[in-house]
Amino acid sequence: MNSKIWAKKIISSLIPPAAGGGARILLYHSVGKPGSNDRLGLRITPQQFELQIKFLIENGYYIVSLDELADSIKDNCIRRNTICITFDDGFKDNMEHAFPILFKYGIKFTVFVAPAFLDGYIKRRYEWVYLDFLDWNDVNYLLNKGGDIGCHSMNHEDLTILNNDQLHDEVILAKEKLQEKTGKVINNFSYPYGRINNSSMRFLANSGFKTACSTKIGVNGNSAELFDLKRTEITYYDSLSDFKRKLEGRYDWLAITQNRV
Repeated sequence: MNSKIWAKKIISSLIPPAAGGGARILLYHSVGKPGSNDRLGLRITPQQFELQIKFLIENGYYIVSLDELADSIKDNCIRRNTICITFDDGFKDNMEHAFPILFKYGIKFTVFVAPAFLDGYIKRRYEWVYLDFLDWNDVNYLLNKGGDIGCHSMNHEDLTILNNDQLHDEVILAKEKLQEKTGKVINNFSYPYGRINNSSMRFLANSGFKTACSTKIGVNGNSAELFDLKRTEITYYDSLSDFKRKLEGRYDWLAITQNRV
């Protein structure tokens, strides 16, 4: 664990819990055995994950789907301590380690997937070298079990550098392909790399989605922007105490370091 992570832990331990309520969307990536080249801590262990889910249940958190959250924002009636659980990228290990835990406790969740990755056409990044991805059979299995999927663009491209024709291919065509292959209406989107600007947000708002999620940390209140929803990332470096502090908003100060494009 590097010095920056330790510094964040120390600062957050000194900050009091945030006042007020709202909905916190948790962002996960991978659940499985940690890899030596996972420098970002994207993969948490199954033991960590189950402890976190049990903590939410035992402490009375109200866990809802993204669709339910969108309706609550529109109706100005978000319950205190509302939680959504999301996964970005669609890693294969979640089929074995994360989804069974969520099904076991009856927890709603959304997995954001890229159709090109489901087809096997994957843009390899350093952090992804040791990870496999879901395929269409996996997606349909989790839908049949009660899970939910969202769109993570067609090829996991940075939307902030694309023109409108390219945005159409990455957003509209991806949504259409997911709906065609699954027979399900796709309502929710996650910005690749969490990168968002006014142009990409306007495009998403006019593309038939109900929500779009960023990676900027924070809580979503009744006045939240549906196409710039905040999320709180959970990593391997988070102890259960860190997890609790993130739920309490004691890490939300990090938003000042997350500049929008």
